[in-house]
Amino acid sequence: MTDARIEAAARGLRRLFSESELANDAMWLSCAKCILDAADAAAWIKISDKTPDDNQDVLVATYDRIVTADTFNMDDEGGYFDITDDGDVTHWQPLPAPPTKKAAT
Repeated sequence: MTDARIEAAARGLRRLFSESELANDAMWLSCAKCILDAADAAAWIKISDKTPDDNQDVLVATYDRIVTADTFNMDDEGGYFDITDDGDVTHWQPLPAPPTKKAAT
């Protein structure tokens, strides 16, 4: 079974390039996975490069590779997260958009 995001991306790619007679399902899935992996990796921002905005809800990644949602709060010392130990956070990214009614069905 393939990740639903990869399958959706593959369908989108197929619609864009439907003229290709050489295309097959495995190729579309492989292309979609490659694109989504690159996009996922690029979405993470190093906490040392930039902090989230004040009161911004974000995903955080820690040294232990734990990913969780948290809220960043700006203060006089540079800021802190509500639930995650600030010293453990290595990267963050904005929360993804919630699912639409169409995507949920």
